[in-house]
Amino acid sequence: MGEMLGWVTLALTAAGVVGGVIVRDRHIFRAIEDGDAVVHSRVNDLQGRAITKEELDMRMRAIETGLSSLSEAQRETNKRIDTVLTLMMKRND
Repeated sequence: MGEMLGWVTLALTAAGVVGGVIVRDRHIFRAIEDGDAVVHSRVNDLQGRAITKEELDMRMRAIETGLSSLSEAQRETNKRIDTVLTLMMKRND
């Protein structure tokens, strides 16, 4: 009877250890899956906000065109100012 009790105790202990390992593994796997879901959500959000190289090139060309236009307009304004200043200086002489 004592020998049988030893085997039962050993079997119950082994079952408890195996059960504990299973519970721990399930908890770890669930935590990993939750972490993966967060990472995937962040990646998807980043992909949604990113632009392609073609879009970036198109936007950069538009900015460059706008700057060229502003530069030309500034040159014209400077010419007009120079003309006005020249006329004012001639009047003062």
